Amino acid sequence: MPATRTRQGGARAPAAATFESDDDEQLFEQDSEEDEWATDRQAGPSRASAFQQDSDEDDDEPGHAMYDDDDDGVAAFESDPGEQLEDSDDDADPEAAIGKQLASIPFTSLLKAQKQLNKGKQKANGKGKGAQEGGDDGARDANGKKLPKNAKGKGKGDHAGRSNKHAPTEMSARRPVSRARQVVETQELKSRDPRFDVLSGSVNKDLFRKSYSFLAEQHQQELETMRKTAAAARKNRQLPQEEKDRIDEALRRMENREVTRKNKDLQEEAMRQWKKEEADKRKEGKKAFFLKESEKKKLFLKAKYDDLAQDKRKLHKAMDKKRRKTSQKEKKLMPKSRPGPY
Repeated sequence: MPATRTRQGGARAPAAATFESDDDEQLFEQDSEEDEWATDRQAGPSRASAFQQDSDEDDDEPGHAMYDDDDDGVAAFESDPGEQLEDSDDDADPEAAIGKQLASIPFTSLLKAQKQLNKGKQKANGKGKGAQEGGDDGARDANGKKLPKNAKGKGKGDHAGRSNKHAPTEMSARRPVSRARQVVETQELKSRDPRFDVLSGSVNKDLFRKSYSFLAEQHQQELETMRKTAAAARKNRQLPQEEKDRIDEALRRMENREVTRKNKDLQEEAMRQWKKEEADKRKEGKKAFFLKESEKKKLFLKAKYDDLAQDKRKLHKAMDKKRRKTSQKEKKLMPKSRPGPY
């Protein structure tokens, strides 16, 4: 009788082979060897139990025979795992085969592969929703580094959106457009000074000086008044020292402004005189000549000393001041110690 196969656990395994025909009984009678199972059964319970223990130990080995306790002598054979794998390869689908291969991969390798996939997804979505919503990993700076938790959504004093507190603040270059659009532009009235308007033409310094000549006289009167006030403040012992210093500082500022005005007027007068002489020379047929900056400085210095020559006291005072200034420069350039012999 042919052996039949049955499925066990999804795999086709050989079924128990049964020997029931008369031909099989003749084959057993012709066999001269003794039936070990029958011999052990007749020997007694001790030997039978020993044989059962040995059979239990042999059950772990693949391809062993399972003997039935019945007297019919039917033996049931278990299938070998190799045979089950060969039989299941024909019927199993590819997805099941892939699942078996993945089951044999170590867990650490699966974790590494999952991390690599997550990194790829983060890079792909970095400019999409992840950049707008911030993601679950927290805020990041321009270089992609994680920012500390205290750098998220705080007040003006905190360095929000920066790698550290010394980094510059990053702001959007886009200007927000207002919802209200001005259809018709109305011309606003703006105040203007006609003296500095282009339509008024170029500035005439001579005319300006003559028109506002009263300001120089007024500044001179204020300077004399401030000098008297400073002298009275120095004599007053009850006046605090801070108030005295404030008055002296105001007097010094007014004197410097007056000296600057006089020097400027003196230079303009010198240039006006030189231009007049140059115009007379051109009328005589000479070529045009223009002063260099160095020539202008010499002209201004000559005009300054000509003005001081009118008052000998002012001239000696200016000469002494110039001499002290020159000596101080020479002292700075002089070496501190004489070099020794080499």
